[in-house]
Amino acid sequence: MRILITAILISLIAGEAWAQTRLRSAVLPATRVVETGTPATVFATLINAGASAVSHCRITLDAGFSGPVPVNLSFQTVNAVNQLTGSANTPVDIPAAAAQGFLITLTPTGEIAARDIGFDFVCDEGRATVTEGVNTLRLTASDTFLPDIIAIGATLSGDGVLRIESAGGRQAMAAAALNIGDTATVTVRPVTGRYAWPIDLEVCETGPDGRCLSPPVASLPINFASGETRTFTVFARGDSRLGIPLMPDIARVFLNFEAEDGSALGATSAALFSPQPVRDYAPLNLQAARDQAFVSGARAVLIMRDGEVLLEDYRGIGAADRAEILNSGTKSFSCLLAGVARDDGLFNPDDYAFVGISAWAPDGTDPWSPVKQDIRGRDLIALSHGLSPGPSAGDISGFDSYEEAINIASIYRPDRNAIYGRSGFQAFSALFELRTGGEIDTDSVIQGGRDPATYLDDRLLSVIDAVPAWNRDINGNPNFSAGAALTARNWANFGRFVLDDGMWDSQRLLTRSSIRRCLHYASPAYLGYGLGFWLNRDVGDSYDAQRDALPPETRVHMPTMGRIFPAAPDDMVSAWGAFNMQMHLIRSENLVIVKFGGSGDQNVFFETLFATSP
Repeated sequence: MRILITAILISLIAGEAWAQTRLRSAVLPATRVVETGTPATVFATLINAGASAVSHCRITLDAGFSGPVPVNLSFQTVNAVNQLTGSANTPVDIPAAAAQGFLITLTPTGEIAARDIGFDFVCDEGRATVTEGVNTLRLTASDTFLPDIIAIGATLSGDGVLRIESAGGRQAMAAAALNIGDTATVTVRPVTGRYAWPIDLEVCETGPDGRCLSPPVASLPINFASGETRTFTVFARGDSRLGIPLMPDIARVFLNFEAEDGSALGATSAALFSPQPVRDYAPLNLQAARDQAFVSGARAVLIMRDGEVLLEDYRGIGAADRAEILNSGTKSFSCLLAGVARDDGLFNPDDYAFVGISAWAPDGTDPWSPVKQDIRGRDLIALSHGLSPGPSAGDISGFDSYEEAINIASIYRPDRNAIYGRSGFQAFSALFELRTGGEIDTDSVIQGGRDPATYLDDRLLSVIDAVPAWNRDINGNPNFSAGAALTARNWANFGRFVLDDGMWDSQRLLTRSSIRRCLHYASPAYLGYGLGFWLNRDVGDSYDAQRDALPPETRVHMPTMGRIFPAAPDDMVSAWGAFNMQMHLIRSENLVIVKFGGSGDQNVFFETLFATSP
């Protein structure tokens, strides 16, 4: 298992384009299920990839990611063969370019229902970033004896990466699993976890010769006896149009072992990689698409491919130098704000939001805190927060939008249903200020902290020539829900930066992973929205017409065709505001499309643009 952890760490370092810290950590196994009061143990490795030693390295629970959880933690160093060394809970120094193994023991003091536990691997010189599925543990503690499946995986390359060698090609990963808990019916399922990637996955159980006992399937029910060891192979098939860059922190394949209710009983994972195919762009009917847009009332149309403007035209009050309010197209800025918060070490958007918004804590003053305590920062910009959407009016100049968002009622538990509106995005903007030193005064106004719009402008948007004019509320708080104004050209710059994975003029401004989180996040609440962007993927059964609160424009084709824009490629992502303020990004075509205004079914524009004949 120590070798497997080291392979995970090697893949993390290889996949990181740039970083401020060189501390990386990994934990195995990824899931434990124990009886209440029974210790759960996992192995961990902390690697110092820097050029100098780090000192006083220790492990604690990461309270922000883990939240309140009834468990006691201890750690102790181990050697290369996982034998205990040193003494419990004693910090250690780690030389440059070296690694240290640990045994972590978690003793539950109460029942825990499949809780994601984050570990704070911290040295005096810095800490390792909490990365879900890599150095976290999904822990269940029950008064009932349940299956506890210890799973390990192995890739052909031996470095913890499932590498598909050619576009649309295939690759496999082997796995072994031992059930040290109770006998039960278990579903074995390969998935990509929190993020959706262009890949097809199947699994089969294998015999002693490594061959499949039956044809591979998307999910495999088995009766897993106590004390039994079984082996499996995961088969992955890439997409012929889209690659998967090496981003081991978010691009992974998990082999999950699930109970009948879907709860986790065991898991193992590997990083994913698939090469980018040679570009084979579709022909575009530019003039016909332009004409269709203007006939429907659009004021601006700009189409860019590979950074080159193919079409730019304006009608009526539209003009190249005229900035317009993007309305809810502004929401896409929130994910870049989350990215700079993560990359700059300000805070982890995957933490529970109550770390900054204390009224939402389990013992907080908010009457909805029993529900709001489960909201993570990312939920606020993923439509999965469960908060009431709030009034639909975009003007916030007459009141404090932060106070409204923080105090608004919850109508669902997080991660259950999609709620489109102002409250989540303004709550995230408030969270940014609170996590960067702000405090709520006696008048419920946030004082101090970093202004999120100013920080994002200075850190990023000024470099890419996409600084918007921000509408603000009565207390000067920026409107991250619907208050940014840009020209079509400036918004196209924003889109080009996102398509280029955080690069601008050969300079990396944001990690690729932070950009791809926006575009590949897969909330179970609704698969048609990532983090601040609409996604043109098939929403499947995640769309609930009775409970999801979504704009009517996005619902036209979903009930019958499963996608927002069925005439556009399924990898298209969109920032889309009221009165059809639109920016569309299509990676497979390397297209940035900006449209201001228009009416009617917006899918017709894409039917025209991608028609097989003019």
